Amino acid sequence: MDDLIFNRSVFNAHYNCGMYDVDSIPLAERRHIVHGSCMLGIAVVLELICGLCLYGISRPQHISSASYKLMFALELSEMVEIGVVGFAAPIFGILGKVYCSNPILSYVHGAAGVSIWYFEAQISVVLAFNRCIIMYDTNCARRLFEGYKVFVYIFVAALLSLVMLCYGGPIIYSAAGGGFFFDPHIGYRPFDPYFFNKLHFIFNHIIPVALILNYVIFGILIYRQQKFGRRRQMIAQKEMSLFLQISIICFLTVLSCIGYAYEGFFDEYKALVTATAYAYLFYLGSPAFVYLLLNKSIRRAVANLMIRLVAGNYVVHPETDTHSTNKKNTKTDSH
Repeated sequence: MDDLIFNRSVFNAHYNCGMYDVDSIPLAERRHIVHGSCMLGIAVVLELICGLCLYGISRPQHISSASYKLMFALELSEMVEIGVVGFAAPIFGILGKVYCSNPILSYVHGAAGVSIWYFEAQISVVLAFNRCIIMYDTNCARRLFEGYKVFVYIFVAALLSLVMLCYGGPIIYSAAGGGFFFDPHIGYRPFDPYFFNKLHFIFNHIIPVALILNYVIFGILIYRQQKFGRRRQMIAQKEMSLFLQISIICFLTVLSCIGYAYEGFFDEYKALVTATAYAYLFYLGSPAFVYLLLNKSIRRAVANLMIRLVAGNYVVHPETDTHSTNKKNTKTDSH
């Protein structure tokens, strides 16, 4: 994307749409009506579930915690990404749109998609680090994440996402290939090495390594604490539950990173491209399912909302009373 800003001649040479006719691939071959309709239907369901989960995370008894602030940022970014991947892209597929059908719209859409991916992957690493360090040393966790500090992590992740977008490039949806590609001319011209995004490829290896190292290092430290008797005899059930939830989400992030790092090498296999699209869409919705299945307090908040909507009465459980929980929620690792 830096070529778009600083080197327009290079950008125009590679993103030029004047070297072929879009209709050289007939519209009937570019349209994906069934696939697009299925993706839209799934996206609607996932957005509703993610919206409910976001409501549960944002409750006062939760959002005062640094962990839940990070979870909120992750869930919000994934809702936006579902809009990019599950709404806009399927509509392009149904209409048979490719990059040169509307270059500006396609470029902006692709830039949004890849930058949000950079952001959510980084937040996953920060969230994993946050939960591990809370389990290891709560005082250290407060020093690192208490107050405004958690917003610094979120801001830095957002800033790095924009920087990587500028020095990388957008991943553009093309109905000719049935998915997202860094090469906007997929199906029309031979692959141009210019479009191989080295930054994206490296990033998708750094994130899994960072997540795995995070769990290995803290696993060793916690084991040493237990071995030498400096560890609490029992980890709080809620603390362990939230640790498990975030571990599952991070594991799914690792799979997504590896999948998208190598998917571009097999873009001629349309079935694989389609399967990857569905897998990524379900990945985006997976944190909401994990929270709703394993997090009792989020599930209770969502249940109260549903009762309020259906019956018109707001039910508050004693443990979720806002005034009482706000007094108790002075520590970073509230659950």
